[in-house]
Amino acid sequence: MRLTVEKFRIPASASEGGAGLAKVNLQRITVGDFLERPFFEKADVLASPSALQREVTWVHIMDSTNVKHLLNGGELILSTGLGWKDDDEICLSFLRQLIDSQCAGLCVELVTYTKQLPASAIQLAKDNDFPLILFYEEVRYIDITQDHYAIFLNYHHKMVTELERLSALLNESLLSGKDHISLLKEFYQFTGLSLLFEPKQGEPLRFPAKISDAKKQTMATETRSIKVMNHTIAHLTVYSEKEFDEFQRLATDRVEIALAQELMRSMYVEERKSRKEEMWLQRWLTGDYKEDDIRLQLQSMYPDDTFSSLIVCLGHRNNDTTTMIGNTMITRSLFEDRDFTLITTP
Repeated sequence: MRLTVEKFRIPASASEGGAGLAKVNLQRITVGDFLERPFFEKADVLASPSALQREVTWVHIMDSTNVKHLLNGGELILSTGLGWKDDDEICLSFLRQLIDSQCAGLCVELVTYTKQLPASAIQLAKDNDFPLILFYEEVRYIDITQDHYAIFLNYHHKMVTELERLSALLNESLLSGKDHISLLKEFYQFTGLSLLFEPKQGEPLRFPAKISDAKKQTMATETRSIKVMNHTIAHLTVYSEKEFDEFQRLATDRVEIALAQELMRSMYVEERKSRKEEMWLQRWLTGDYKEDDIRLQLQSMYPDDTFSSLIVCLGHRNNDTTTMIGNTMITRSLFEDRDFTLITTP
């Protein structure tokens, strides 16, 4: 019985060099991207369109058949078939190891050591949506690996360039005194990644404004804790249509750091302002105010709060102003997490 497998060919690229890479547009490099290269023009591709979207993280020549412990996942394996020759069981075992290790695909030269893949191996690849690339003429694998280095170097150069552009945009927002909303907007517009920002105090912020629950279930997520002085003050969740690639993770690192810097600056400014407003506590504690005066003052400072009781906490004072304000920022956040209003005095 002749086994049929869906064949899918990508047209050869009309240009040389990094032109094919430009289509990646800082998205993950896939098996399909490699098939655009000249070395694959005469190859037969046994794969579905979805299988050709597998990410390639490395290209590796491998003829050993006991390989599972040597793989990290994402490798495009180049083989001559020397390790199994015409032994169908060894070939199947080798292919299962590649599939179980989440390799990107298998390229086999069917010239010297083996002339064909067993039908059972082709069926196994089809059942697991695993791409097989077959060469019926001798291929210089060394040329493919050298070409792969050029692709990855080009990709990483562009990735670093784009990350520098993102960092510059975020730094510009920070230096311009813009708030965290501007940082989130810059990140969303630059990367196209949807996001949800959830501060410990305040309303959550979404870009875009709404993502359906059904769509969320199909998206990959990356959640970061935004910390100031080792205290979590917000969470940032980023959504991607596909699994996160290296660029997206590094871009998320940068906005995480920028958000922490901006929120710490905002908290610091607010704390200095609060300290000035609350100097009246000195006179309260020394008994200069009557109860009605105290209530009026509290209502003017905290119009949205209703005070039914008062708790007095005493703490050790640090003479370093910066450290004292930083500690107060964190203390205030801890109390407000539990619906307490903290009023401080030196």
